[in-house]
Amino acid sequence: MALVFGDLHGCSRALETLWLNICPDSQQEVIFLGDYVDRGNNSSAVIEFLIHIKETFKNSKFLMGNHEQMVLDCRYGGDYWFNWLRYGGDATLESYGIDPAVQELSKIPSAHWNFLSRLLPYFENDQYIFSHACINMRKPLAKQNNDELRWWGNFSDDPHVSGKPVFFGHMSQRTGKPKRLGQNVCIDTSVSGWMSCFDTETNLVHQANQAGAYQCFILEN
Repeated sequence: MALVFGDLHGCSRALETLWLNICPDSQQEVIFLGDYVDRGNNSSAVIEFLIHIKETFKNSKFLMGNHEQMVLDCRYGGDYWFNWLRYGGDATLESYGIDPAVQELSKIPSAHWNFLSRLLPYFENDQYIFSHACINMRKPLAKQNNDELRWWGNFSDDPHVSGKPVFFGHMSQRTGKPKRLGQNVCIDTSVSGWMSCFDTETNLVHQANQAGAYQCFILEN
């Protein structure tokens, strides 16, 4: 089984509420699908919390979303700054005490850069595939490019060529509920105000919001 967290987008209170209510066992497999930063007002606290999880949960996996890619692109050069701000990067900068009008990233701690630079492109185990975006179901994982892994916007109920179900985020569900597409599941619900975590064994969806509320329900087939 695995606990799979959808997009977090700087919502540290929702993340902490979700984690405390689920109370995962330290031996459980925990997968975060990316988009930890931007839009919400406390990306720095989200990254700090994830670093703590990574240090204490040996079976935790952290994937790179398109928003983390934009942060790294800004750090390593290229004309990405204003595009990043347009997608919520200003909130991330402000959470580190950085003026968005100043292209300066030195206030971001080195531990946070280390975390961001070591994010996985995807994760696969014996049963499932986990990616940030929906991926190209017709291509093996090793042949997917960054756009397909982080930006792919095609909802697909097709099975992946491996035959494994795919769990992904990136395309936020305004219904507030994860969406099942065939055997694949989209777990991103952040635009609705709820952050979601999906239990692959029980089909239980755990949710929390920035007000500190928690709820859970079964995702129907």
